[in-house]
Amino acid sequence: MNRFLPILGIATILIAEAAAFAYAIIPVVSPTYRAVLIDRTTACIPKPASGTFRSGPPIVLDRSGDRAAFDALNVCGFADPRSDGTATIGPEARLRLRHSTPVTLTIEARSVSDGPRIVNVAGRRIEVPQDFTAVTVPLAAPPDGVTELELRTETPEGTTGARWRGILIRSLRIDAAQ
Repeated sequence: MNRFLPILGIATILIAEAAAFAYAIIPVVSPTYRAVLIDRTTACIPKPASGTFRSGPPIVLDRSGDRAAFDALNVCGFADPRSDGTATIGPEARLRLRHSTPVTLTIEARSVSDGPRIVNVAGRRIEVPQDFTAVTVPLAAPPDGVTELELRTETPEGTTGARWRGILIRSLRIDAAQ
């Protein structure tokens, strides 16, 4: 019996090593973890956001604004507030809006870098200039009551770097559609 203990120990170690190797080759992880850290298809690490908002008054995104109101909408992709607004980090940022009727989203934003930036918001290509400008986006009522709104900044050919590509948002306003 004592002769088989070393063999049994080696077999146990080999099985454990094979399992660890299989897990490294084919990891079992959440879709978010896979997209951010393995496939690198996004840099947007989502965080809980209720999506609740007050219709009417704008949500100011500079340091003096109501941070809790913005955090309820902010899923990912936004920097800490600055004196003139909150910038998107990298090419993608997401907001969550919980609504059962059509709404209109007004974003007051400007390009962070030299020249205008093209931003895709709810399937619409919008040019954001270097000066603050208000952009209005109509949003239909979603079937499940939640709109996951992606702001994707297009990158000009031959450019690199994530931080400079975004836009700076001074305020958001959500109104009932008319």
